[in-house]
Amino acid sequence: MRLSYKSQSVRFVHKKFKFIQNNFPMEGRNIIDWFEIPVSNLKEATTFYENIFGIQFTLGVIKNINMAFFPRNKVSGALAEVTEDSPFKSGNSGTVVYFNGGDDLNIILNKIPSKNIITPKTLITNEIGYYAMFRDIDNNVIGLHSMK
Repeated sequence: MRLSYKSQSVRFVHKKFKFIQNNFPMEGRNIIDWFEIPVSNLKEATTFYENIFGIQFTLGVIKNINMAFFPRNKVSGALAEVTEDSPFKSGNSGTVVYFNGGDDLNIILNKIPSKNIITPKTLITNEIGYYAMFRDIDNNVIGLHSMK
């Protein structure tokens, strides 16, 4: 099945997703349990994310990997410092994580250098909201989502 970016197709996919979601065995839970964003310099990456999201990280080490843990709500995640022995590398070839963009994506996007913005605030549909994408200081592609 080929997907179209026309709003009618997106609405159909969105309605279908609601149907699947309603029969999902983990209903009421967040499907994302943990994520890590590989970074080359933990101090610089921590400062970058703290500045754009207005949060504070908790620093720690897991299996000899220096980490900065995002504030925990329903999903846990961390920045993981890449070393020569790391099984992962920073860059733009991994999974894209979409962060909650708050009430308006522009508040966060205005804190990101314009050269790092890949996709500016873009309407998906009125029912789904908006998204944007940017590159962090390690060239990781990060997504944002909000209803406004």
